[in-house]
Amino acid sequence: MKKQTKKSVVKKQPKPVQRKPVKTLEVSSPAVTKEFALVLQSEQPTAGKATRQGHLPFQPGELLTRHFQGADIEVKVLEDGFLYAGKEYKSLTAVAVAITGYSVSGPAFFKVK
Repeated sequence: MKKQTKKSVVKKQPKPVQRKPVKTLEVSSPAVTKEFALVLQSEQPTAGKATRQGHLPFQPGELLTRHFQGADIEVKVLEDGFLYAGKEYKSLTAVAVAITGYSVSGPAFFKVK
């Protein structure tokens, strides 16, 4: 009878991943650097401001109305947010979530652009 021998299994090591070097941005002049800094600064959200950031066409004091599940909803636009059911909200989306109980876009819920 032949004696069975176990073959030794050699596990191959995975090849290391070759990553491409990251390119860095070279600035040609200090004026470009200053202009770039101003662009970045203008894109930063201002701390303490409402998240509506003025892109919705509302003026403070306006009333937004919506009929939802048999109830008439009224939301008052404030200088820095919205007022619904005696509570202030920072965004229209936060109001819509409070009303519906699920995640929904505020502008879509109130049908505004």
